[in-house]
Order: sequence, then structure tokens, then C-alpha cells
Amino acid sequence: MIKKVILVTGASRGLGKNLAQALAKEGHIVYSGVRNIKKAPKNTIGIRLDLKCEKSLKRCVQQIIKTHHKIDMLINNAGIAYDCGVDCLKMTEIKELFEVNFFGAFRLTQLVLPYMRQKRNGRILFISSIRGIENFAYMGAYSASKAALEAIAFDWAVTLSKWSLL
Repeated sequence: MIKKVILVTGASRGLGKNLAQALAKEGHIVYSGVRNIKKAPKNTIGIRLDLKCEKSLKRCVQQIIKTHHKIDMLINNAGIAYDCGVDCLKMTEIKELFEVNFFGAFRLTQLVLPYMRQKRNGRILFISSIRGIENFAYMGAYSASKAALEAIAFDWAVTLSKWSLL
């Protein structure tokens, strides 16, 4: 098996943590993107990552590239949700939701793509939600952010196929 260098966002708990641990157990080099390094899963490399901060995004990618000269796979998993009517949300909460669920994943993907193109190798996975396709009461803002992610993931799937970067 060829070891892959993999970055998993939102790896401090839930699906991200389980994915990071499973991939590390398979022998891959797994970077767990977390805001608190102490919460990185065992047998992974914790890397500080705040999807709302451009400097953090750049630093994360640069650190991995400096060490391994590549990123084979990016798993955009991080996400937040507010379970309330959109009329109850403050604008700061809506912006935070989109920063984490859409813009952070979008920008991180933009930062990783040049290295994948250079190697003509790589995979990008977007963990979304059924709510990005089918809305649900009191989940409108979350659904909107995931619908945006679904749309951009589809576009990249089409446009990156010529580089075999799916």
C-alpha cells in the first residue's frame, strides 16, 4: 500500500475524528485539522486549523507541503449548525455558519489544488448533508450553506475531471 498524505478538517469529534482514525489505522499519514491540538485523534498529526481564518488555512497547507511536498487527499468535513428559525439568527451567526460550512472548505480547496495539479494526483472529498439537497424546518441557514457546498463540489467534479482530480 502506498501511504497517502491526508488532511481531514473537523477532526476533533464525530465523523471527522472517526475518518481520521480509520485512515491512520490503514497506515496513511493523517493530519487532523482542529482548532485545539489537544483534541486531535490518536495516531494522527494534529494541525491547528480555523476555517474562518485565511492565515490559518494558508499555514496549515504550507506546513503539510513543507513536510511532505504533497497533499494526496483533502476531506472537507468540518461543519456547524444552528437549530432554530432563520429569523432568530444574528447576522454574525449566519456569517460564521457560511465561513465554516462553505467559504472555509472552498478556500482550503483552492489552496490545495495547485499542489494536486502539479503532481497530477489528488482527491477532494466534501462531506455535506442531505439538508443541502432537502431543506427541513428550522434548518434553513444550515441548508443554504450546505446547498452552496453541494453546488461548488459539483462544479469542481466536472471541471477537475480533466486533471483526474475528483
